[in-house]
Amino acid sequence: MSRPRRRHLFASLVLLTFTATAFTVERSPDGRGEVLLFPLVIADNGWDTYLNLRTDPADGQIVRLRFLEGRDGAVVNAFNVYLLPGENWGAAVTQSGSGTLLRIAEGSCVIADNGTRGGAGAEFPLDLDIGMVEAYVISGRLDEGLRQSNCTQFAQRWNPGGVWDANPQLNLEAASGVQTQLAGFLSLVNVEKGLSADLAATALRNLNEGIAHTAPGDPSPNLAEASPVAVLPDGSEWLPESGEGIDAVAKVLSPIETGAISNEVTTLNSVGASTDWVVTFPLAGYSEYRSPREAEIDGKRRTCSSSYQRTDNQDGLRTTHEELPWYGWGGGETTGRPEAYMPVDYDPVPFFYVEPFLCFSVNVVSFGDMPPVLVASDSDRADRLTQIDSVSLSDLPGWHFRYTFIGAVLPGSDGLMPVIAFRATQFINSTLEGGTVRANYLFLRPHEAR
Repeated sequence: MSRPRRRHLFASLVLLTFTATAFTVERSPDGRGEVLLFPLVIADNGWDTYLNLRTDPADGQIVRLRFLEGRDGAVVNAFNVYLLPGENWGAAVTQSGSGTLLRIAEGSCVIADNGTRGGAGAEFPLDLDIGMVEAYVISGRLDEGLRQSNCTQFAQRWNPGGVWDANPQLNLEAASGVQTQLAGFLSLVNVEKGLSADLAATALRNLNEGIAHTAPGDPSPNLAEASPVAVLPDGSEWLPESGEGIDAVAKVLSPIETGAISNEVTTLNSVGASTDWVVTFPLAGYSEYRSPREAEIDGKRRTCSSSYQRTDNQDGLRTTHEELPWYGWGGGETTGRPEAYMPVDYDPVPFFYVEPFLCFSVNVVSFGDMPPVLVASDSDRADRLTQIDSVSLSDLPGWHFRYTFIGAVLPGSDGLMPVIAFRATQFINSTLEGGTVRANYLFLRPHEAR
């Protein structure tokens, strides 16, 4: 069912009130912003995720973390991070015998939504094995007196009758008109395979006039509180017909114009080269972007985005009409010679699909007959593409292609499905430098709008 078109007059009036100095949410080009979106955290199949935050300036700052489940985007855990002067913050999302843990590596104070607390070395249970994270830097900073406090004192302020329980802004200094910004990245680590790689978070800036300090379990702040005006890559401003901030966020996170994202895929059996695409719908947990559709796939019920539906404008993965250089990684192949090309070209370009399509808030698509990089082969997350038209990918000696994901247009919405994330390519027992370097390698690269 389409969302009702509402507040058209309101939206027009809102637009008239905005000036060049108003807050207009936009995607940050330098990776720094008041909000960071981490498209994947995983503690499964041998993988751990390390989250790293850097504030500017680091002089007594507060950060809210929201962990969202990778199936439907529901918030499962939330934390307040209290950074004392000079501190940055880091933690691992990892598996233990009792389940998934958030293990603090750097930073003196984290308070969970259930009131537990701790600094470096503390462990907090997480109710997910695959998901995503939102991080918000609170606009008010700790005042000079609070910068001498410890984690127990911060937690006591949230106890019933505590000063923050009644007034969360107490003893916080204004940010002097300049919004403090975050930068951050995730590291995927697989100790058994000897693999590690980093990916910068997606940053949003000018979300609104200020992000308030609230209790760890409070549903605010969230992306629905954004200013209802988006700034597009060309610098123009865009107002959703709904007049709602979540639609402005969706616009800046959507592939502009074409609704497609593109990335590379590399596979070669002789050196264990394989590629996963991670496709994350970052607003899947917000009411306007939850799909009501459910499908039974392989005997399991899934709540799917509109990308699982077959229509005249079918969604899926397809090749672009673009031949890319093949760089060999050992195994007798040419190494590092850009003039060596895979002689595969399709004209017209075939259109093909990944079934059962992309039904979760965090999706993993693998290619060819190699095992998935990130998830187990029998995981319900392990969607797979095995052939192009009638050509099996396993019949090709090795290839390096560019693919395009055609994003869904949301019924009744003002834009395309917001999507972020990356490709992960691993090389196992690969040789470099003319065969003198033999090791395992992992590469992460963000998807690009097409």
